Amino acid sequence: MTKFTNEYIMRNRIKIGAWSYVSPGVTEEGMRLFTEAGLDYVIIGEGTRDPVLREKMLTLADEYGVETLVLDYQHFITAEKVEGRPCPVEHSKDYAHHPSFAGHYFGDEPGSDDLVWMGKAANEYSAVMPGKTPFMNLLPMYANAAQLKYGASASAIEYYDADPELYRKHCITFCENWDTDYISTDIYPLFWENGEGSKKTTYADYIESINQIATVAREYNRKFYCCIQTFGWAVRPRTPIENEYRWQVYAMLSFGCTGILLWRITAHNNIYESLFDLTTFEPKMTYYEFKPVGLEIQAISDVFVKYDNLGAYNVNCDESTPYLRMSGAYKDFATIAEIDTKAPLLVGCFEAKDKKSTAFTIVNMYELGKNKPAYVKIKLAENKKVTAYPYGKPIVVTPVDGYYQINLAWGQGVFVTVE
Repeated sequence: MTKFTNEYIMRNRIKIGAWSYVSPGVTEEGMRLFTEAGLDYVIIGEGTRDPVLREKMLTLADEYGVETLVLDYQHFITAEKVEGRPCPVEHSKDYAHHPSFAGHYFGDEPGSDDLVWMGKAANEYSAVMPGKTPFMNLLPMYANAAQLKYGASASAIEYYDADPELYRKHCITFCENWDTDYISTDIYPLFWENGEGSKKTTYADYIESINQIATVAREYNRKFYCCIQTFGWAVRPRTPIENEYRWQVYAMLSFGCTGILLWRITAHNNIYESLFDLTTFEPKMTYYEFKPVGLEIQAISDVFVKYDNLGAYNVNCDESTPYLRMSGAYKDFATIAEIDTKAPLLVGCFEAKDKKSTAFTIVNMYELGKNKPAYVKIKLAENKKVTAYPYGKPIVVTPVDGYYQINLAWGQGVFVTVE
C-alpha cells in the first residue's frame, strides 16, 4: 500500500513535471532520481499501452507521490470516433485504482478547428471521469496561421503571423470548448545566434507570448501550465544551464504559472543533451543543472499557491531587451510605490486568496549572454513584513532608508510576500 492518497498527490501546488517518461526509467532508481530533482508530475509515453509496464509505472508513481497522466487513450481521440470511442471508465478500469492516476493525455498542438470536436470528446470524458484530466497542450504564439487553424503538422514552425489577436483567439477557442481547469502550451526561447558556442540570443517576443496565454487563463479562471525549454534539439536552440532554467521558470511564475513542465526529459536520440539518457535513464549533466531549480520551486510551492496572479509589468524595457516587451501591462499594483534600478526587470503581481496580503516576483531580465547582476531598491506603499525567497529560502528583508534592497544574479528571479 502506498502512503500517498489521490487527494494528496493531486493537491494544489506548483506542478513540476515532464513529458515523456521512457521505459528505461520504469524502475525504483529511475523514479527516485525523478523525484529527487523536485519533479512530481509526469505524462508517461512510450510503453504505456503495455499493461505490464503501465502497471509498474503507476505503482512506482503511487510510492513516490507522482501525479501521472497516461497516454494509452490518445488513439481513440479522433473525429471519426467522437460518438463511438470506448468509455474511458471501462477503458481504464484496470488501473483507475492507483492514487497517482490523474487522467489521460489527449494530444499535442492541434489547430483551432480540431479543438472544437476534441473539446466535445474531452467534455464527455470529464462527465464520466470526474476529477481526472483530459490533457491537451496548445501551440505556442510563434506558430503560424496555418498551424493555428490546422495543427502543428500544417507546416514547419516559423514565427507567427503579425496578428496578435490570432493567438489569443486560439487560446479562447480552447477555453470555450474545453470544460477544464487549465490551459497549457510550450515556449522555447533560448538560441545560439549561429550554432553552439556563438552569441546567446532570446526569442524576441518571449514575454508577450507568455502574456497572451496567461491573460486568457486569468479571464477564463484557468490554471496556466507551460513546457519550458529543456534541451537543444537542433543547431541553434541551446540546452539551458542552471541559471537559464531558473530564468525561464521565474518568467512563468510571474504570470501565475502553476505547471512547470519539461519537454522532454529525454531527447529523441542520444545525440542531443537531455536530463536522462534515452536508453539507460542515467542522469546526464542537464539533470544536475535543473535539479536545484526544481527543488527551489518545490520549496516555495506551498506559499506561492496561496496567491492569485493579477498580471505583470516590465521595467527598463528598451531595444536591447525586445523579449521583455508586453501588451496590457498590469498598472494597478499599489503595493510597490517605487522601483529604483538600472536593470531591466519583469515584475509579477499577486494578491492572497484571502485578500489579506500581496506578493510579487522580480526577475533579472538582462540578456542571459551578458551574465549581468541586477541591483534593485524597492519602496513599498506601506511598511509591512517583507519575506523574500531567494533560491527557495525565506529571508525577512528590512528596509534601509525606506528601501528594500534585492540583488539578483544573472538569470535569477525571486518570489516576495508582503504581509
